Amino acid sequence: MAPECITHRPAKKRSAIAADSVVYHHNMRYDAVIVGASVAGAATAALLGRQGFRVALLDKARFPRDKVCGEGLMPAGVEILREMGVLERLTCGQSFGGIRFLDAQRGGSLDLDFSLVDPELRGHAFPRLALDETLAEFAAQSPGVDWMQATRADAVRMSGPEVVVGAVTPGGRRQVAGRLLIGADGIRSRLHRRFAIRRRPARHKRFALRARFDRYGGDYTMVEVHCRPRAEAYIAPQPEGGALVTLLLHAPRKPVGGATPEAFRAFLESFPRLEAELRGSRRPAQVQAAAPLGLRLDRCHGRRLLLVGDAGGAVDPVTGQGMSIALKDARLAASILASKLSQDRLEEADLAEFSRRREQYFRPAYEMAETLLSALRRPFLARRTMQALNRNSRLRRKILSLAVQDGPLPSLTWRDKLRLASGF
Repeated sequence: MAPECITHRPAKKRSAIAADSVVYHHNMRYDAVIVGASVAGAATAALLGRQGFRVALLDKARFPRDKVCGEGLMPAGVEILREMGVLERLTCGQSFGGIRFLDAQRGGSLDLDFSLVDPELRGHAFPRLALDETLAEFAAQSPGVDWMQATRADAVRMSGPEVVVGAVTPGGRRQVAGRLLIGADGIRSRLHRRFAIRRRPARHKRFALRARFDRYGGDYTMVEVHCRPRAEAYIAPQPEGGALVTLLLHAPRKPVGGATPEAFRAFLESFPRLEAELRGSRRPAQVQAAAPLGLRLDRCHGRRLLLVGDAGGAVDPVTGQGMSIALKDARLAASILASKLSQDRLEEADLAEFSRRREQYFRPAYEMAETLLSALRRPFLARRTMQALNRNSRLRRKILSLAVQDGPLPSLTWRDKLRLASGF
């Protein structure tokens, strides 16, 4: 059973704009139109609005709405929420102090304790239903932001110095115009094809299944990852004795009929220790599926266009950094756009800085994900990797820093990768 989450809701500067009450004036022109009001989109809108820009934030859903996610937010993401003033509005979820990897076949474990990097570091598991709603409301309350729910972005066209987005609402079709379009509409963004952005699908084809359980007998101080060849099970502890379990499985596509409680239980049989920790829990009422899980693009900008969050490229969830990367993306985009929007420097050459800096920022995360996935697919490599990290505290600290700290970080060197592969 999902825990009840109570969010702090101060008096709003303005109400969120419902689709059937939106009035568009022909002379209204936003500085930025953001398509997608999830973590990256809502955070970008709030940060731009608080810098004095006029922003339209569109989402096809009416909030609150749920989304498939492991719900674990790494310490860097928690800190960004604190800096923004959002963390204090969230009064639910479960904090955790590290990640524990367990070998589901041979036993053995590896603890990556955040205190090795900084004793103050904590991650937090937030119900995505509550986190997205809180962020979207925070954006709606920010100066200059118009939040348009139940508003689906349709056709996009360039009209001289502006981008015009067709917006489909229950009340009819309207147009929203702005100087810049920001795509935050996820890994399957329709803007990739519209702006001829080449997609580079992940080398490891994977899908996710997610379900909530009302009883959990594991360790609530850590996020546990049970590993076996071609599959991992992530457990994010929830308050009141529950757990969110996400299965990450290697396959070219979601299996037919995979998103059922019966199928989920069948996959769980591969993780006997986890099954024991969930013993006594009621069968989950709902199982959700998602695919693909990883994506890279040749660029995440265009003429009067930026792509943020998963729309700009997604790191495989094996690193647990998805939501933190979305928040880092929002912060990076807002910092770059502060001068670009002020000077109306929004051509493709002007916005290339975002793609370049984003790639530098996140390359270590992509490389670490590839290294971990390659090891997890081969049992002997997985065991050696676990041995190396248990034996080598310096290497363990570096891996942790790549996963949990903020700011640009050094990549794994060839010596690091050799040590992981050799077990030393």
